[in-house]
Parts: sequence; structure tokens; C-alpha cells
Amino acid sequence: MMYDSANEKAFDYYNNLNNKNNVFRLGMVFYVRPGENGEEGWAEITFFGEFEASKKKYNVLGSYVPKLGDCVLLARVNNSYVILGKVNEL
Repeated sequence: MMYDSANEKAFDYYNNLNNKNNVFRLGMVFYVRPGENGEEGWAEITFFGEFEASKKKYNVLGSYVPKLGDCVLLARVNNSYVILGKVNEL
């Protein structure tokens, strides 16, 4: 596809990347609740391309401990997402 500007290309890239039907999405950790007494922790996410945090609580793989402001990769599982881990740089 030909673009008239870098902004147009970036807009198209992020729209396609964060289409709600995609298997994977990128987001930023907005709130963290660590697991306690054997419970699993969860986090709230602001998805790239959106301006406010999702109201859902997303489970986290046990190998990753979320921190506020982390850029994370999420995978669709049924009607929700699971946080797979941190993305170091975009």
C-alpha cells in the first residue's frame, strides 16, 4: 500500500495491529494487583490506539510480573486476553 505520509502509515499500522479481532494486541499496564495467598494477580491495560484503560482485569502468565507503564503483548483467549509478557522496545 502506498502512503502519502509517515503519519498515515503509522496510523494504518496501529489500527491493524490493535484490531479487536486480532489474536495479539499491544497495550500499556495501567494498574497492577499482585497475587496474594496463592491467588493469581491481574492488571488493567490501556490498549495502543485507545485513550482510556479497559475496565477488564487481565490475567498474567506466571513468568511475568507486571509493572506500571510496561508495554505488554496480550493474546486472545476466548472473549478476553492474557498478558504474555513485556515488550522491551517498539
